[in-house]
Amino acid sequence: MKADHLYSSSVQAHSEAVARQRKELEIELKNDIRSIAGTPAGRRFLWWILSITGPHLPSYTGNSDTYFNEGRRAVGLEIEHRLVAADPAAYLAMIQEGVPEET
Repeated sequence: MKADHLYSSSVQAHSEAVARQRKELEIELKNDIRSIAGTPAGRRFLWWILSITGPHLPSYTGNSDTYFNEGRRAVGLEIEHRLVAADPAAYLAMIQEGVPEET
């Protein structure tokens, strides 16, 4: 019984450490996104990523390209979600600044 208790305690301590580490990484990522979105260059870059991932465009093509499009769209939605959660004002600024001209 004593060995089981030690094992349970060890597993619980490991789980708590992993949870703390994940929380710290989430905070760092949120701060990184704020930093990137806090500059015009960063917002242009994020807008470019969103424009090629098409989070608000239909992904259905009627063939296997749908899977590829849906993968891109999922990445765009995740980036957009994290940007809005980290800095809603920067997201709005990015939209107001508009789509950059293609070169």
